[in-house]
Amino acid sequence: MTFAAQATETGVDLTAELEDMPNTAPPFVSLPGQEFVATLGTDLGDLTGTRTGDFQGGTPVAIPVMSGSVAGSGDSLAIAVEEFDLAVGSSASIPCTLEAPVEFEVPVTELPVEPIVKDLALNCTFSGNDFAYDTDVQFSAQATNGGSVQLSADLEDMPNTAPPFVSLPGQEFVATLGTDLGDLTGTRTGDFQGGTPVAIPTMTGAVAGAGDTLAVSVEEFTLAVGSAATIPCTLATPAEFNVPVTAAPQPPAPKAVKTSSKATAKYAKKAKKATIKIKVKAASGTPNGKVKIVVKAGKKKVVAKNVKVNKKGVAKLVLKKAKLKKKGKYKVNAVYQGNKQFKKSKTNVNFKVK
Repeated sequence: MTFAAQATETGVDLTAELEDMPNTAPPFVSLPGQEFVATLGTDLGDLTGTRTGDFQGGTPVAIPVMSGSVAGSGDSLAIAVEEFDLAVGSSASIPCTLEAPVEFEVPVTELPVEPIVKDLALNCTFSGNDFAYDTDVQFSAQATNGGSVQLSADLEDMPNTAPPFVSLPGQEFVATLGTDLGDLTGTRTGDFQGGTPVAIPTMTGAVAGAGDTLAVSVEEFTLAVGSAATIPCTLATPAEFNVPVTAAPQPPAPKAVKTSSKATAKYAKKAKKATIKIKVKAASGTPNGKVKIVVKAGKKKVVAKNVKVNKKGVAKLVLKKAKLKKKGKYKVNAVYQGNKQFKKSKTNVNFKVK
C-alpha cells in the first residue's frame, strides 16, 4: 500500500494505492463493463475510488486509486487502516478485514507558496539608444533535498525599440538576471521582429539558502538575441526581495517489504509445556512488530495472544500445563501483523500433547 498526502486550506487530501487483488472466481465468470468501487476504511474516514472495466474470473483485479479529504495538520499524518471493500457493479461486494488495524505515518506535502511579485525599473540600451523597461518580476523558490534552493524569475515582455523592418528569424534568446546570490538564466528560440515586444524566458538557478524565506537582491538584467545583439539593463539601486520558499518535497513513503513466516512448536512431556516459535523473514531488513498466535485444541480456542517479534525476527510463546489440559493434537495459526515497512504473512503448525 502506498499513501500520498497533500496539505490544503482545510485539512489534508489523502490518496492510497493497492496492488492488484487476487481473483478466485472461476475462469468462465465474465462481467464486462463493470464499475469497480474501492473503499479503504481508516480511523480518519473512508477513502474511495472508482473505475470501469471488465471482471474476468481468475484475472487479478486492478484496484482504483482511492482518495479523500481528512482532518490533519503538520508535516506528517498518522493513520490506521481498518478494512477494505471492493464492489464489482451490482454483482458482488468483496469485504476484507484485518486482524488488527495497521498504522502508517504519511509525510504531508505542504501547501504551495504563492510567488512574490514586485516592480523593477530597468534602464536598457539597444543599438546605442536608451529606453526604460518597467516590469513586474515574479519570484518563486523551491527548497531541494540537496540543501540548495531552486529560484526562478519571470519578467514581462520587454519593449522593442528596433525599427519594424528589422526581422531576425529563429533567434536564440538568452536572458540573465544578475543577483547577489548568483545569475539566473533562461533560453528560448523564436523570431525577433522590430517593434514587437520581446517575450522573456523564465530564468532559473540553484542558489544557497535555508529557511522559509530567501533574501535576494536584483542587480542587473541582460538579454542576448542570438549573436545579433545584446541588450544590457541596469538599476539605479539594487532591488531587494524576500521570497517565500516552498519546502523540499517529501520522498514517497517506501513500499512495505514482502515477508514470510515459519512456525515451529515442540511439546516437552517432562516439563509439560509447549514452546512455539514464529520466525519472520524479509528480503531486506529484520521485521518488527507483533505476531498474533492462536492455539486451538479441536474447535476450542486455548489461547490468542499478540507476541512481540524480537531483534532476530522471532516471536516466542510458551504454553504451560494449565493451558494444555487435554491430550491430543493442538493447531497453531500465526499471523505476522506487518506495518508500514513490512507486509503481513501467516503460517501454521501442529503439536501433540501426550
